Amino acid sequence: MFLYIFVMLCRNYTRGGRKMRKGWLVLSFLFILANVGGVWSQEVIELKFASPFSPDHTFSKIDKLWFEKIEKETGGKVKFKPYWGGTLISVGSAVDEVAMGAADVAHAAVHLEKAGFEFAKAAILFFSYAEPESAYKGFKELLKRYPQIEKEYTDRGVKVVAWTSTLQYQLITKKPVKKLDDLKGMRIRALGDMMYVLNSFGAEAIALPISEMYEALSKGIIQGVYLPVESLKTMRVAEVAKFCTMINVGQGPNASRLFNLKKFNSLPPEIRKVIENNIDYWTLESIKAFRESDKIGMEYGKQQGVEFIELSKEERDKLIDAIERIVIEQKIKELENKGIPARRIYEDGKILMR
Repeated sequence: MFLYIFVMLCRNYTRGGRKMRKGWLVLSFLFILANVGGVWSQEVIELKFASPFSPDHTFSKIDKLWFEKIEKETGGKVKFKPYWGGTLISVGSAVDEVAMGAADVAHAAVHLEKAGFEFAKAAILFFSYAEPESAYKGFKELLKRYPQIEKEYTDRGVKVVAWTSTLQYQLITKKPVKKLDDLKGMRIRALGDMMYVLNSFGAEAIALPISEMYEALSKGIIQGVYLPVESLKTMRVAEVAKFCTMINVGQGPNASRLFNLKKFNSLPPEIRKVIENNIDYWTLESIKAFRESDKIGMEYGKQQGVEFIELSKEERDKLIDAIERIVIEQKIKELENKGIPARRIYEDGKILMR
């Protein structure tokens, strides 16, 4: 169409007089400029995405669906270039690396950050007793009521574009844990403040990047991990740990995918809107996928000879009491001292998730 119109303009140019030819020349120039400008505005924006997980992990499968959805809804104006397996950034310092531009978007695990994100770290256990869908629904309302939650991220130069509200975590170990006292002397890879809970029962909980976990388990450097059942297959944990104690502690909603804030703000408004409209999509799809993945992980674990252990009600109550006493109450006091209305947030969250 562009070529046809251009030819017609040229024909009229040759037929007209001097003034007419001059007019057609100006119109032709403006027409070409407008169309070339349109082509320029169609330039594809490539975004570097970094993840510590393999391309086949459940998180990665959701990432790929998220890529496709955003690429489609932006009319192909955005393309993601993924870097899997921790090849671009280190998960333990992902926030600062994303903020500095090492990646445009990345998986983050703020519980591994050495400083900051006090509420984010607390929230992992603040909302550990609700089903993930209910937890996320309530958490979204908290975000509206308490903007300081997201401010923790923007102050560090990143924007949250996906929240994780995964299924319940279990203890997967190299020797059986039938009572919490069995944890004595065991080194366990754990998340955030859950480390203090495990330590209270005599374990030595440590923070360890996912990329180092399998080797540490296989060599006996650690004796267990605090992860969902799906990890038995997706992270090959069943190959090196044959006992899974079902403690059923959920991971509350927390930031999972972070965007470099300057890069995000530089995107055209319509593209920013598409990305923001897909925050819920990533979260809800991940919940659905993890439910299915947990079923598959349990079946795979059984095939690999993993023994699944249920805690007694007495042991379960001891665990819940430790979480409340050691983590939640302590975190509430710490956050209140920093001017964050943590108790009100915690109580509001429990009401919203009912």
